[in-house]
Parts: sequence; structure tokens; C-alpha cells
Amino acid sequence: MKKIICSVILSIFAFNTFALSKINSAVEESESQEKVEKPKDDDDDDRHHSRRRHDDDYNHHSSYSEDESESLGVLLFKLICLGWAMNQLDTGYNQYPYSDGKNYIVNSFTGKNSSARLFAANVDTQALAFNSLGVGNETRFECMLSPFVRFYAGNTLLYNEDERSGFFRVGGSIPIIQFNTFSAFFDMGYMQWYGPSDADVLTDGDFMFGFVLKSSPIKPLILEARFLFQNVTNETQFCETTLHVGFMLYRNVELFGEFKRYSVDHDNGNKMEEIDGWTGGGLGVRAYF
Repeated sequence: MKKIICSVILSIFAFNTFALSKINSAVEESESQEKVEKPKDDDDDDRHHSRRRHDDDYNHHSSYSEDESESLGVLLFKLICLGWAMNQLDTGYNQYPYSDGKNYIVNSFTGKNSSARLFAANVDTQALAFNSLGVGNETRFECMLSPFVRFYAGNTLLYNEDERSGFFRVGGSIPIIQFNTFSAFFDMGYMQWYGPSDADVLTDGDFMFGFVLKSSPIKPLILEARFLFQNVTNETQFCETTLHVGFMLYRNVELFGEFKRYSVDHDNGNKMEEIDGWTGGGLGVRAYF
């Protein structure tokens, strides 16, 4: 019985093969009569299929490369976030810079001690002098509420003959990294101008942002740099640059000097260009507690 079934199947398969070959022959003969023979068609088809395969391979490889780059980018971002969190969790503060003879910021690298705290604060005041803006005073208060956030407030008051101008600011900072040799913070807050003086354009309050860099590399030296920006209008920006050099005197007291540069930049459509600027500096004292 199995032999009969196999014979029938083989017969059907052979018949179908024969019939298909005849049909294909008839179709090819018909096409050859209707069309002029084009010997380059096969080459064109081969090139077309080859190009298509190449494009598919390239798109597949490109997609794989993009996915791989995206995965590496996500992994790198996660590692940066983890490193940032570990740095803040491992950060504490002595009472003032060099209070233990060496450190202000203490962590596993410098060796924590029983007196280390999770907060730190300082207040300073200085006498200022600017060309054309006049002379005056600047007072600031800063406090690390925790290793993860910093609060600050300050006021700058300048007198030029009978005119008074200045600004106050209040805001917070997010630490980027904290070590004794180098610390960086991202500042953001609100700054309100009052006046006017020569800085007639600076009469409004608005959001400000910037960066603060700090370092206490070797006793008794204290270094800082502050870069702050405020969009006064859509086309006008106020920029402040401050370079700070201080020396720890007795216990928690620092004597310092600062170089300051205020400028107003305007967008003329092609680039930001300075339309006004003032250079000045000051001497002051800071207390840590």
C-alpha cells in the first residue's frame, strides 16, 4: 500500500514538474517574440539586487551602530549620576577651611572625623570700587544646607555722587563635584536691579544662572571664580565675572580681595557683542561658622 501511495505522489510531482517546465518555456518564447533582446538586463538586475543588498546591510549596520551608541550614552549618563550621588553622600565639612590643618571638605579620600558636619556657612562683606559705577559695598551669605544643595543671598550697593544703584540676588546651587582642591557648583536664582546709574538698561529683575568654582589647595590659600548671567531682555544679557583670592587669618576668618567685571552684551543678529562694561574690585573679610 505504501509503495502505491509513493508511486502516485512521485507521478503527480513528475507531472507537475513537466507541466511547469512547459509553461515556463511557452512564457519565455512569448516574451522573446514581443521584446527585443537586451543582454544588459541581467547585469542591470544583478547590479540592482547587489545595490539593494548593500543598502540593506548598510542600514542594518547603521541602525546597530546607533543603538550601540545610544546604549553607551545611557550607560555613561548613569555612571555619571552614580558618581555624583556617591560624591555628595560621602561629603562632610569641617568648621572652617584648614581647621584640621589641611581640609575643609572631608570625605573618604581625606578621612572623615567626628567633628565633620553636613552643613557649612559663611558670611562676607567688602568695600567695592568701579569705574563710572562708583564705590560701595557688597555683602553675601552662603550656606550648604546639605551636601546636595546650597543657599545664597547677597546685595551690592554702589554710590556715584548723588545716585545710588545696585542689585540683590537670592537663589540656590547644586554641587557638581566637591573636593578641597576643586569644587564646582551650578547656580540659579533671581536678581533684581535698582538704580539707575550708568547702567540704565539694568533696571529689571529676572532669572539668573551661572557657575561657581572653589578651591582650597594649600594652607592658607582660598581661591574662587564666579560666572553669572542674567537675560535682561531677549536680546540683552548681563554678565558678571569675579575672581577671588583669600587667605585664612585666625581660625575662621578670611581676608580676601576680588577682581570684578560687569558687562552688558547685546545680540545684534549675528553674535553677542559688548555694548557696555565696568571693571572694579574690592577688599573684604569673610567669617565661617
